Amino acid sequence: MKGDLMPSLEFKRIELSDKEIVNNFLNKTNSNSCQMTFANLFCLREKYNTEICVRDNVLFIRQKNRNFGGENNQIAYFVPIPIGTGNLESAINLIIEISRKEGHRPYFFAVTDDTKDELEKLDKFEFCIEEQEDWAEYIYKSEKLVDFSSSDLSKQRRAVNRFWNLYGEETRIERISESNIKQLLKYQSKWLKENIERNMDSDSLIKENVSICNALENFNELDLEGIIIFVGKSIRGYGYGTILPGGAFDIIAQKGDISYQQIYKVVLQEHVKTYYERAELTNMEEDIGLIGLRRSKTRYRPEYMLKKYTAFFK
Repeated sequence: MKGDLMPSLEFKRIELSDKEIVNNFLNKTNSNSCQMTFANLFCLREKYNTEICVRDNVLFIRQKNRNFGGENNQIAYFVPIPIGTGNLESAINLIIEISRKEGHRPYFFAVTDDTKDELEKLDKFEFCIEEQEDWAEYIYKSEKLVDFSSSDLSKQRRAVNRFWNLYGEETRIERISESNIKQLLKYQSKWLKENIERNMDSDSLIKENVSICNALENFNELDLEGIIIFVGKSIRGYGYGTILPGGAFDIIAQKGDISYQQIYKVVLQEHVKTYYERAELTNMEEDIGLIGLRRSKTRYRPEYMLKKYTAFFK
């Protein structure tokens, strides 16, 4: 094709004003993957340089700052999401063409079993599909997390009881709202400073903080909901998330003051209490290969792991 006839995809940075049209596509996926919410795409846009394009009834999502094959700043595409007359095969052809034009090798990130099946049905393309265990998502029965009543969660139950025995008289729970967002943002800034001083990975924490601030500053607009734990007059922990297209609740962030014993378990339990009757499943997202995070999430006994893959052309 000549240059002016070359198929094109006009990508743009994802903005809050894109919420309605993006949700129109995401909601049709019925996915319980944490990456299928507008909130996550928007809040992580700086970290991953997230862009979108809507063409021919297909939503294209790409992130220009992914790590692939040990190299940073790789361009990763989500599997295109068609609705109505949108066509997946044509959409992938467009991705191939724009990738050739831009001089990079296209690959697909955040592929789930459902989208993997869709790719494998396309006879025209040959994909190399690799499971990414570090990006698998932990899915739990919400009801089991409400009171940790099952025998395999007895340690968590005893731990939460210790918290309430120590701090119960001073503790109260509030929903995150406009009345406490500013106080919560101050707490998050304090939490960041303290954890950087503890010699944690400052680069990762700073990037995460940008995402959290994006969320808290646009909380209602992003359809987020969450709770704050106060001990006395001070915030000691919080958590927030959102409902996924498949009906599970995605816990996006949880933070706590570890000088208060078992605070993270209390944040989790109190948060789940607010939504478990509406969301049978809870998604605690990935462990991204961090051993400590993997052990912590495994201790809550996931119902199953939502597998994730990368796919690229052979």
